[in-house]
Amino acid sequence: MSSPLRELELRFGVTERTAWRKAVDGILAGADFQHKMVSQAEDCLEIAPLYTIEDALDPAGAPGAPPYLRGPRASSAPWQIVAMIDAPDRQAARGQVDVALRAGAEALKLRFDRSVRDGVCDGGAADGLLIDTRDQLDALLAPVDLGKTALLLDAGANALPVVAALIDVAEGRGIDPAQLRLSSGQDPLGALARDGRLATSLDDAFAQSAELCSATSEFSAITNVSCCTSAYRDAGANAANELAYGIATAIEYLRQLTAAGLGLDHAASQVAFCLSVSSDIFVEIAKLRAARLLWANAVRACGGNDDSQRMRLHTQTARRYRTKRDSWNNMLRATGEVFAAAAGGAESIAVTSFTLEQGIHDPLADRVACTTQQVLREESHLHRVVDPAGGSWFIERLTLDLAQHAWQKVQAIERAGGMIHQLQAGTVQAELAGRRTAQQSAAARGKLPMVGATHFALLDETTAKAPPQAVIRATVGAPPTETAGDNRFTAGKHASFSALAAASALAEPATIAAIEPALITADFDELRDRADAHLAAHGHRPALALIAVGSLAELQPRIDFARTTLAAGGIELVGETPHADAAQALASARERTQAGGYLICASDATYAELLPSLLDKIDAARPIAIAGPAVTATSRPIHALNLRCDRIAVLQALQQQLGVEASR
Repeated sequence: MSSPLRELELRFGVTERTAWRKAVDGILAGADFQHKMVSQAEDCLEIAPLYTIEDALDPAGAPGAPPYLRGPRASSAPWQIVAMIDAPDRQAARGQVDVALRAGAEALKLRFDRSVRDGVCDGGAADGLLIDTRDQLDALLAPVDLGKTALLLDAGANALPVVAALIDVAEGRGIDPAQLRLSSGQDPLGALARDGRLATSLDDAFAQSAELCSATSEFSAITNVSCCTSAYRDAGANAANELAYGIATAIEYLRQLTAAGLGLDHAASQVAFCLSVSSDIFVEIAKLRAARLLWANAVRACGGNDDSQRMRLHTQTARRYRTKRDSWNNMLRATGEVFAAAAGGAESIAVTSFTLEQGIHDPLADRVACTTQQVLREESHLHRVVDPAGGSWFIERLTLDLAQHAWQKVQAIERAGGMIHQLQAGTVQAELAGRRTAQQSAAARGKLPMVGATHFALLDETTAKAPPQAVIRATVGAPPTETAGDNRFTAGKHASFSALAAASALAEPATIAAIEPALITADFDELRDRADAHLAAHGHRPALALIAVGSLAELQPRIDFARTTLAAGGIELVGETPHADAAQALASARERTQAGGYLICASDATYAELLPSLLDKIDAARPIAIAGPAVTATSRPIHALNLRCDRIAVLQALQQQLGVEASR
């Protein structure tokens, strides 16, 4: 018997795929279908021009039932709005808490400094909360109702003393610890990947995870182990690899917890995931759906029951897809990312501050991070529908393709010895370095646009600013009164977190080559920094004067493209008006005395005749660029600005010729 969807197709006379393809091939007239009609996403996914019922997932399950692809719950429910608390300055961190509560945050994510995460104080810049004792934690959370506001911790592999102190704080306020809604975030492999070092050996870090699970076993609302993929995503991992690294890490945690004596179902219930979301909405929706499918399959293969197959899924916006320049655009990126996370079924969402890449902890940015979610949830009602992407043949196929790519990668990791071996051998680092290089190249060629940085750059931007804050770098505190061989959970209630991390090392600390994060716009940021230094030193920006020959209607698109492309490298294009006569255009350009070179703009048909006469009249020491196709048959080099050019190479060469000093 045919399905209702198939009956609808027959009733409305839907064209079969084969007939459609035959018609398209006729239009293409011999051109390659794959090249003309199929595009790529995330380095590994094909985006077809047409999707039909044949692309629907079967079976995909129902919401709230294994394999949980359609969502963790059978009915709609709002996601949890999470605020990031990560300012090193304690007063600023307390301000973040106050802003978050006023903005309606239902959970706080506490990201601790490296001195807490691995017990190291190397004198470097603080990169998170400098909260190191039970009393400091109590002071930070003074306005927080611990019985109602959920907490997510990012303490690397050193969550045990923080959790112990937090439970002691709750008991000191007369709150039953059973009321705490807490994700402890114990993530040894994620911390090792991000920081390159743990305070102790991996075996001891895993033992601490088991201790934490045992110490909190009576508290059903606490999960203790986290698989956070942000280190991989921010270093260039595509969606499939991010999923694979996360699932492979979680499988390793299951091994370690069950080896320590936990039952499989109990161990699986202790694992929570934190995935990054970026601006590619369709891919991110599919990724979150695929993540639940993969985890359910992995736990089922290990013998887990239906409930233990359910993924506990937190998401946060990916820092790699942020810009330092024109950072206001980061608010718009966050809006799309929250939409993707919500439509993909995330149970909680955290938005990074739009000023974070500038090193600014700004109250306005912290409030916007929460209110963006409030608007999308309360006004746009994104949470009202279970699995809103379900039934979209495109999303269904994308989900399946992502799951298949990721599962193949998981199997390859397992065959190669597991996630621990892959990190220690440097395989993951090398793979991500290759992807990062490829993405930087794509950005340089305009294939990975970042508005405000690589495209439509704004030279005279107004950036968000905040007053400088004095940050006292944390120092490793006094050793705990109890040794590592005693009850570390009890010791954690009163000891310095960083001191306990340092003192709890039972073996040589685990070290690997850290996975290096980088913004997609890193190369462009470096060029802008050089240009800013030039402006500060000389009183003017590096600049090219416009020589435009033709009509404004004809040349305006090329002028605008050249202007924004040059601005991406901090180079100003001075002059706006085209001239009908080349001599007039050159004379007008020469009046722009602050310009060190020229940009020639005309129609393609004009260049062959125009260029030789102009080049004869321009000082050979001045750089020349052209808005249009590359030109080789000339007496001197000309830098071509067009859709296919390597913008980084062109901008670097122009900066050098304009006297802009390279970064030291």
